[in-house]
Amino acid sequence: MTKVGKIDEQEKLKLEQELENRIRSQFGNEDQVIDLLKTTLKNLSYRYIESSTTGEGKVEVLDSSLIIKLSEVDKMEFLKIKNPKVRNSLVDFAKANSQNKESEVQLSIWVKPLKSGNFSFELGTQVLWKNFKNRDGKESYQEKITVDYEDAIDLRNNFARELDNLCELFV
Repeated sequence: MTKVGKIDEQEKLKLEQELENRIRSQFGNEDQVIDLLKTTLKNLSYRYIESSTTGEGKVEVLDSSLIIKLSEVDKMEFLKIKNPKVRNSLVDFAKANSQNKESEVQLSIWVKPLKSGNFSFELGTQVLWKNFKNRDGKESYQEKITVDYEDAIDLRNNFARELDNLCELFV
């Protein structure tokens, strides 16, 4: 018998198992997994790529991916990106389009479910400077990773963090 306020090891394991089962049942439904993915995309869009000129990001389905694409036309906004992987290209793009008020940079975050498993995804971010090629002859820069989660708990615990790490591209 346990004392009030103290839990023995067996009761603790039982409680942990009940919690894991509740989480598994919550994400056993595909709609709930999609809701988690969409909510995470919207949160990261708000944190990293939305501005007063882009407005709120909306999750779209494109080529079996969930994606948020926002077009930034304010040079002062897209030049706030200091990441060295894209910084020089953005500065060159702004200089080349100094007279063009309609020049835009497209910022994207996406999640693509893979066929290899229930919890396998390609995660990605992209900066696209429209109608311009950088010093390397590229029109965009993207980062992507493939992740495999063991189960719904692993997805819930790690998905947002891994996509957030990719969004460092926009900092």
